[in-house]
Amino acid sequence: MEESLISRCKELLMLEERDPNGYSPLVLAYLGDAVYELVIRTRVVNRGNTQVNKMHRMTAGLVKAEAQAKMYMLLEEELTEEEQAALIRLTHQFSTALRQSLQAQNK
Repeated sequence: MEESLISRCKELLMLEERDPNGYSPLVLAYLGDAVYELVIRTRVVNRGNTQVNKMHRMTAGLVKAEAQAKMYMLLEEELTEEEQAALIRLTHQFSTALRQSLQAQNK
């Protein structure tokens, strides 16, 4: 049933299959940020029912660039060579703040 739901959503939204290599690293980061935030929101909600304002503050603290850099450091050894190369391309195109944050974590 899950696959048919995914297929139906793709159909309704008129989504086409695309090669991820055709997108710039910034576009992939844009999508990745959305996925990461959804994962973090799920984790925050999973902790229990609380005020939305508090959940938002907890989420915001976990999705900022510094927190993402720390998460990267924890997962770095798990990444494939292709994923590591994509991150390097991204850091060359992305803001100075992200690069500095990643560099600070490497020290």
